[in-house]
Amino acid sequence: MASLFDTLQAGAQRAGVSPRTKESKNWFRKKVNELGDVKPQKLLKDDALDPTSREIAGNMYMYFYDPKHKKTLPYYDRFPLTIMIEPAPGGFYGLNLHYLAPGVRAKFLDSLVLGLIPAR
Repeated sequence: MASLFDTLQAGAQRAGVSPRTKESKNWFRKKVNELGDVKPQKLLKDDALDPTSREIAGNMYMYFYDPKHKKTLPYYDRFPLTIMIEPAPGGFYGLNLHYLAPGVRAKFLDSLVLGLIPAR
């Protein structure tokens, strides 16, 4: 079954909407308004957000994180920006870019984009 996100993206492509444009933003806003009342719980169960439902390695995601044992953690990132490494039982392994200092993060991403870091 196609996810809500996949369905909207396919609809935009069929409508000839160019990605990352003002027209695209308005098109998606209109379509979301047409959906009416969508429960957050239903949206969060969408297949597109399930890291075990498809290949995730190498993709970058930002998501909301509410740790199970947050009371025992000295700190944690509520909105991690993660490059996925591989699936793991019940989730995934990934590199949270927010834990890298900004200068180190920039150098890492430059190296990644320029191909200086080998792919597996």
